[in-house]
Amino acid sequence: MKAMQQKEITCVSFLSMLWLCNLIGTSEETCLLPWDGVWYDSAFPLNNVTFDGGSQTVSGWKIRVYNTEGTNWHCLEEAGNTLLFKSTPGFESLVFGLPDLYVYRCIQWSKLSDDVYQYYVIGDEQSNIGNQRLYVDIRDINATIATACSASSPPSTAEFHILVKADRESSAQSNCPSLFLHNFTYSHDNGTIASCKPANGSADGCFNRSQVAFDFTKCSAPFGFSTNGLFYCVHSVTVGNAQYVITINPEIVNYIRTFKFTCFVLQKNGAYIYASDTIGSCKRNQTAFSKDSGGNGVVKMISHDSCRKY
Repeated sequence: MKAMQQKEITCVSFLSMLWLCNLIGTSEETCLLPWDGVWYDSAFPLNNVTFDGGSQTVSGWKIRVYNTEGTNWHCLEEAGNTLLFKSTPGFESLVFGLPDLYVYRCIQWSKLSDDVYQYYVIGDEQSNIGNQRLYVDIRDINATIATACSASSPPSTAEFHILVKADRESSAQSNCPSLFLHNFTYSHDNGTIASCKPANGSADGCFNRSQVAFDFTKCSAPFGFSTNGLFYCVHSVTVGNAQYVITINPEIVNYIRTFKFTCFVLQKNGAYIYASDTIGSCKRNQTAFSKDSGGNGVVKMISHDSCRKY
């Protein structure tokens, strides 16, 4: 009888400990992702990204370390609107003397609408990982927001990224920045030749204040990674005299010559408004007056009519 009682007590104790372990394991899942399903991410404009709220993971944030591509991430910690992700698995060094690396991405997000979010990546640029802002450790430990979400050179206001729910381009529109709210003629210079002669191209930023439409029929080379010249403004910021706007392409893109996101940096100089473009998000050193390394060139526009009277 005593042996049976002892067995029952041991069994109950084991089940209690198992329940407690499961409870503790569940409590470690501390992230509540604000996104689920397929999204367009301006920080990774070459592909779509997929969030899984159940497993608290994201795929499509592609980075390359030691010539190995990683695309899968797991959320480790959440604090307010700050999320810390860890790339899974780590990156193994194939060269003697070089350590394995474990990579983290910390983001601070804000909701612009149900289908549009803005975020900044908090971390220092890693020159050997495509200048991505990341936290890197040689130890296989789970970093924390306190240790990984800091930067000696934090991102500037212009270094924002945009998430748009897939197939929601129309609902992602917001007012374009003031320098786009004109009817223009324009020329375009790709850094080598002018693909549109002065005053040959025309653009309409007044018909719809959340869109700008360039007439590519009079321009020998399209720009902005679009085939039809129509751009939906999603979100913009102003830094000094420059306006930074991320636009979304409403057409079906091939991720070869056309892409979902284009950043335009606009600035006025005298009678002209200049704009440079680049794929995806705006770059830290991007200016309106010179071609960005990831862009098509510079548009030189002259306004013939502002939108104020419309």
